[in-house]
Amino acid sequence: MFEFLRGKQRRSESRKVQADNIFQRFSLGHGPIEQVFGSPFLIVAGTLGSPTQNMIIQNLVEKLRDEWKKVYFVECMWKKDTEVVAADIEKYHLVLVGDKESNSLISRMADHLPLRASGRSIDLEGRVFDGDQLGYIYISPNPLNLLKQVVVIGMNQWSVANKWQFYLPRVGVCDYFVFDLQGANPRLRDAGYFDDLWRRTNEIVHTSIPPH
Repeated sequence: MFEFLRGKQRRSESRKVQADNIFQRFSLGHGPIEQVFGSPFLIVAGTLGSPTQNMIIQNLVEKLRDEWKKVYFVECMWKKDTEVVAADIEKYHLVLVGDKESNSLISRMADHLPLRASGRSIDLEGRVFDGDQLGYIYISPNPLNLLKQVVVIGMNQWSVANKWQFYLPRVGVCDYFVFDLQGANPRLRDAGYFDDLWRRTNEIVHTSIPPH
């Protein structure tokens, strides 16, 4: 089922956001990130890391919840990773905060997600970014339910980044964002799209679901 994630070609260059491409992404049934927030979604906080990691993750979750309430005047749903059940995976798009060491959902999906991270860099579908304090946000098909999507928010090395701001329901117009979290003011390194990933996923979904 996950053959579409094999044979990825490594590309050293990263694609910058093209203004005319943003509008082509809407109503395609996948991506950009902000589309997840137009359907039922569940924020999932990782709890398996160190006390410091768990504190940082919970702070990021609170940022998401505060932003949602500020804009839409209602609370959004969230759970700890240890509380998520099969019915949640079936029903919701998931917004996963953490990494494969700190969030059990990401750990279950890690081999089939488009990100590979180390303490010195991250690799997003062949787009390589060097740095030891990188933050990332990306959307991907949910490997546990290809009819849903996951948004993953994490860091390659966990550290407090109080000024890392992201307003995903309003400005998540890409499939991925990479931030440099060094210094007092985090900065955006790159943002772009996963066209090949979506194409391969669509092929799997269309061949897996029998015609009516």
